[in-house]
Amino acid sequence: MLNTEEDSVSWPERFFCLRCGKCCQGRGGIWLKAADLPLVAALLDISVEELTLRYLEPQADLWAIKTSEKGYCLMWDGLGCRIHKAKPLMCAAWPYFYGPLTQEEAFKAAQDACPGLKGWVWARLKETCLKWPPKSFYKFLSQKPFKGDQEG
Repeated sequence: MLNTEEDSVSWPERFFCLRCGKCCQGRGGIWLKAADLPLVAALLDISVEELTLRYLEPQADLWAIKTSEKGYCLMWDGLGCRIHKAKPLMCAAWPYFYGPLTQEEAFKAAQDACPGLKGWVWARLKETCLKWPPKSFYKFLSQKPFKGDQEG
């Protein structure tokens, strides 16, 4: 948790990614900002130009990570994310998305799909997260490495 007066709300749960890869399926959902590209390229030991040619496609003012023929993000290698240390904000924000936080059915669908959410209680998560000041929430998520997640 951040240490400011504005951030006096504590999280009821810290999410720990089990790196199962279920959320790494689906085309066009994982984006990178241009500022993220040098770190991602360094982790893959390639140039930014090679990264954009092999792994990314432009999408508005962002870069979407391409998917394999099986529908997995190209950064998923079957054992984990190859760029986990430069985790895209979209990935770091999981499971703190609007739908699961505000709609119990959306939360239950997410919980059924994600083994990292087993045992979580929606009402407690919703009550606390919706009190969190949005500005602080995004600052919290942008911490690198993301503090709510396992390294590895």
